[in-house]
Amino acid sequence: MKYSSKLDVCPLRSEQISKAVTIHQAAFPGFFLTFLGPAFLKLLYHFYVRGKTEIALAGEYNGQIVATLLGTIRPQGFYKRLAICHFTLFAMACFMPLLRQPTIFPRLLRALFYRGDAPLSATGGALLASVCVDPMFKKKGTGKKLVLAFENKCFEMGAQFVYLTTDRNNNKAVHEFYERLGWSVESEFTTPQGRSMCRYWKKISQPVIQ
Repeated sequence: MKYSSKLDVCPLRSEQISKAVTIHQAAFPGFFLTFLGPAFLKLLYHFYVRGKTEIALAGEYNGQIVATLLGTIRPQGFYKRLAICHFTLFAMACFMPLLRQPTIFPRLLRALFYRGDAPLSATGGALLASVCVDPMFKKKGTGKKLVLAFENKCFEMGAQFVYLTTDRNNNKAVHEFYERLGWSVESEFTTPQGRSMCRYWKKISQPVIQ
């Protein structure tokens, strides 16, 4: 299937959030945030859209949203800010997942003290939290254009570098994608759940040419 018009990258709008959540669920099946359900994801996306230190981008073909990117230049305390700003909605969104699986409570509690998984050796970084692309639009340069737009936005907002975390094992395509864009492994670590992770970063000293 061919797409006649180019991808447009623009700020994600509130009215696009329901579709963005659907794309997120399809892109990350089995992940913790997906397990928390659409109510939590909608709250999360709204917080990114409205936050002054957050970045929410949409990739569109002919006005149709096909991809999203979320990030923040203030990753430390992100979920704590979310919980404080929207305490009732946050509690309601977490209630049903907790009812289904009470063992997630420690993980939710740890999220409130989340420090952004930032590199220990540097400050002033912006976190790329997620990139979600509709399966039909993968391998068409969609993710690349979103990431480059994110880098430029972070530069405008004063970030000195960008970083992300991703699974270390069985994740070759993702590793190669970011390495092609000039990102490199800064360090590796293991989460409290036992997941082996890589932390990628890229210093940004000028706007990226797209």
